[in-house]
Amino acid sequence: MTGARIAVIACGLEMAKTETKGTVLLKSAQELLDFNAGEERMMEQCINEIAQSGVNVIVSGGAVSDLALHFAERHNLMVIKEASKFNLRRLCQVTACRPLTRLGIPTPEEIGSCDEVSVEEIGSTKVCVFRRTKGDAGITTLVIRGSSQNILDDIERCVGASASSASSAPCSSLALARSLTR
Repeated sequence: MTGARIAVIACGLEMAKTETKGTVLLKSAQELLDFNAGEERMMEQCINEIAQSGVNVIVSGGAVSDLALHFAERHNLMVIKEASKFNLRRLCQVTACRPLTRLGIPTPEEIGSCDEVSVEEIGSTKVCVFRRTKGDAGITTLVIRGSSQNILDDIERCVGASASSASSAPCSSLALARSLTR
């Protein structure tokens, strides 16, 4: 998806559950249908409001209900589930958005942007790539592949050591940045 406008929802994309358990006595099938229809209307309204705000990518930090996926598909919204809070923070930094702690309409300040969001396969693993080519994202991701975990650990230490030494010496950080952009 190109020209992505992103909303990061730190909680799940599902109806809120009550803190206490309750018992609902339904006496007929129609009451059950009405109960489900009310929940459907609320979720449809919520997803509709998010879509009308200009968002076309939703990143959820929790569970995503089937009902939410259904209505997101109707509005051609891309929904991504990311359980890691660390990755959500990085994504917010790259896309310049603020995470929502509620399910509702995001304000313009809470909506981030990205040039392209795509699902790509690296090796045999599918990954979701948020690509930002215009402006400075402030974060660069290196994909390192190796035949064993020991080799990957060694490469990770080398990259970490070179990045920390580059931050202490401006000339070497400039050289590292130039070589990474090539």
